[in-house]
Amino acid sequence: MRTVGIVIVTHHSAREVGACLDAALRTGAEIVVVDNAGCAETAREVERRGVRLIQNAVNRGFAGAVNQGIRALATPFILLLNPDAVIQKGLPALVEACARPGVAAAGGMLVDARGRPQTGFMVRQFPTAAALAFEAL
Repeated sequence: MRTVGIVIVTHHSAREVGACLDAALRTGAEIVVVDNAGCAETAREVERRGVRLIQNAVNRGFAGAVNQGIRALATPFILLLNPDAVIQKGLPALVEACARPGVAAAGGMLVDARGRPQTGFMVRQFPTAAALAFEAL
């Protein structure tokens, strides 16, 4: 069984998804693409790479499509990846960060087309009851 599953939600993403999939395939992760009523060109890009594709006849929205993708995977760790994102390095550091006790999520460094950082690496703990109460108010 693979450790990491990647969910990519698309909608008319034929031009972007190819590079995303090529990089994701190099990680060895299990990948599923959920296409929200997109175009045939997107489906061809996904199928050409042998990646599992879930095609929705209607646009279920990002959250609905993410949930479909997660249900289709049987991996302990899930990476949500936009179709225009290209993984530059492997996933072991993210897995290690998420495997720490109490960690709810982690995100990798985002860089622009020139390789400049957009945001830093982050780890978020599960919220405490007090934090949840303040967020709800």
